[in-house]
Amino acid sequence: MVVTNDHLGGICEDCILGKMDEKPFGVRIARDSQLFGTLHADLIGPMSPEARWTQARYSLIINDDCSGFGFSFNLKNKDEAAKAIIDLDRAIETKFQKRIHTLQTDNGGEFVNRPLQNHCRERGISLITSVAYSPELNGHAEWRNRTHIEGARTMLKDLELGKDLWGEAILTHVYLHNRCPSSILQGGITPYERVFSHAPSIAHLRVFGARCFVKVPDEHRTKFEDKAMECHLIGFEGESIYVVVDANKKKLWSRNTIFMEGNGN
Repeated sequence: MVVTNDHLGGICEDCILGKMDEKPFGVRIARDSQLFGTLHADLIGPMSPEARWTQARYSLIINDDCSGFGFSFNLKNKDEAAKAIIDLDRAIETKFQKRIHTLQTDNGGEFVNRPLQNHCRERGISLITSVAYSPELNGHAEWRNRTHIEGARTMLKDLELGKDLWGEAILTHVYLHNRCPSSILQGGITPYERVFSHAPSIAHLRVFGARCFVKVPDEHRTKFEDKAMECHLIGFEGESIYVVVDANKKKLWSRNTIFMEGNGN
């Protein structure tokens, strides 16, 4: 049979039904030039096991399109996501005097709901959601989530602290990511520097899970009891407070901490 253009004319419905594929997603190059103008949000979970102290099962990751600066919230339930976003919006305006104009999410019920829609309407925020079964349309958030999940999984691996510390691992990974040079920012600066206009301090950073000793308050010990207890690092609060866990799986905060890194421990 000689194939001619006449045989190829029109559209073959059987071919469409049997072979239709997804259209490729274009590579996004342009970024919002306004700090905290556009935020990307996505929810990770449900997690198993649930978080040790908060019983959280989800992690909400929110990233600024302009700077790449990230925020993380560990939530017990999906419906807590709306309040977390609303609170963050107000905090950004209070601390940075910036207003969000666009919020990009998937079309899950944790984002498409009356409280969040009403808040966006009142604040003049455009709520842009991806269509069903196309998470790539919210690709920025999906990619960042994968980065944080893989990072947290790696941080917990080979540690005997327990997988139920995934919440602390994700919070710490986001904290560290904000302080790492970024290829999307001019000059390879960090997201932190883009937001706060100065380079972050990294002198306080230590390895997640690092063995350390924290001072026991004088009020909590007798004269002949040890003045320090052995713990492991599970997070940071600012540049002077370390979040640690002791041998009894109790979560503590301390600024008087000595780390044993580099001593074969």
